[in-house]
Amino acid sequence: MLLFARQRLERSQESNHRAGYRKYAAFEARSRMRLLLASLVGFLFLAACQPTPSAKSPGRRIVSLDYCADQFVLGLADRADILAVSPDAGAAFSYMRTAAEGLPTVRPRAEDVLALEPDLVVRSYGGGPNARAFFERAGVRVLQIGFADDLAGVRAVIRHAARGLGAPNRGERLIAGMNARFRATRVQGPSARALYLTPAGYSAGPGTLVHEVLTAAGLENFQVQRGWHPIPLESLAYETPTFVARAHFGAGANHDDAWTSFRHPVVRRTLSAVPVAVLDGATTSCGGWFVVDAVAALAALRQGLSAGHVSPQPGALTAPTQLPPSSTRQARDRLTLEDSGDQLLGCKGSSSSRRARDCLTLEATVRRVKP
Repeated sequence: MLLFARQRLERSQESNHRAGYRKYAAFEARSRMRLLLASLVGFLFLAACQPTPSAKSPGRRIVSLDYCADQFVLGLADRADILAVSPDAGAAFSYMRTAAEGLPTVRPRAEDVLALEPDLVVRSYGGGPNARAFFERAGVRVLQIGFADDLAGVRAVIRHAARGLGAPNRGERLIAGMNARFRATRVQGPSARALYLTPAGYSAGPGTLVHEVLTAAGLENFQVQRGWHPIPLESLAYETPTFVARAHFGAGANHDDAWTSFRHPVVRRTLSAVPVAVLDGATTSCGGWFVVDAVAALAALRQGLSAGHVSPQPGALTAPTQLPPSSTRQARDRLTLEDSGDQLLGCKGSSSSRRARDCLTLEATVRRVKP
């Protein structure tokens, strides 16, 4: 009898325990649901209070890894959004060098860039071939700037960069200004053949942006081989261009004393027999809106030669050893312009109405050799 009563008591206690557990579980579930709902409401409230990301500036903390990327960042992005540019942004071969003044610089090393906590990394070649994949794995958006090999490609690159930087309207304004200057460029007079030369002794033929620049200026390219090639010595031995366009990239970048084709007797003879236009290499590099500076200057030089305003006499830059000292860009410019017969054809237009910067002059000079 006592055993039976004990069993009933145990079953009753067990039943009560289970009922209590069920009540506790139900209470805990309701509590968790309330907490979840409260958290969701709080999240939605905080999200509603956050400013909506502007379509104008998808990347508010921008880092540029190389000087070609610098041109587009400096020309298209708001200055306040730029965390850092490359160390070459202020170099003589950078078109936007004046706009880069005062901005921090960073080397394209992963640890240095990530330490800045950028929202957007802009690169053309900086950081090496694996940089884009690395930064994207690290959760940083990358804007890749391509290289254009014709004027249509220049417009496409500008549009791509402008969209990536959240400034499509600004990009269209740059393109419109470039197109207007192309239309204003007068291409008249007899044909002229120009040979474009880099400081390293290379020339550009069809299929390059330089070829497109020469063609847009109404010039015939002396180099007929496609792509980039050393100075065409065989052609120069039998033919002579109307003038030579030599790119200058500033002090320390030209390597004027290097052993290149410039030391060949055929090249020396040519450079001593024709006018030499010295172009600011920044205008023909990176394929930006500033290529129109080179087109306008070369077209003006061609016009001056055909109209007799510029004398088709031999140029002064007869050989690399006779180039002016390269201690500073200013010293070189003074020496180039010291002769009274010098002709300077420059473009002093601002690349953007919102930037008050110094005139970045495209030098196109013809200097006579005094006997």
